[in-house]
Amino acid sequence: MMALPSWAATTIDVVRPATTVDRGTTIVDWDAPPASDVEVANCVVAPGPSVEDLANRTSVIVRWTVSLPPGTDVLATDGIRVNGHVYRVNGEPQPWTSPSGLVDHIRVELIDWSG
Repeated sequence: MMALPSWAATTIDVVRPATTVDRGTTIVDWDAPPASDVEVANCVVAPGPSVEDLANRTSVIVRWTVSLPPGTDVLATDGIRVNGHVYRVNGEPQPWTSPSGLVDHIRVELIDWSG
């Protein structure tokens, strides 16, 4: 696998939350200091749609799509810091292999909400 092209110039942080046991089940604990916080260079960050939900309550949902270099350690339970803000990984990270190998990457959808 090859790295993403030179235009993939954004640096992000993969934030792995600490875990705790609640009633016999291991869960992530975003209130505790993170278990790890790893800087990853050569990423592409693209904005996704921002949606306002007025039916249930006043809130805004913000989405991003991040392309990480192949082999990056990222899990569905992680967060990714973009421009100083930690967004949650939404779903499983998706490894993508290009036919030429020139743009292999891991595609990750991010989400955050307020309100």
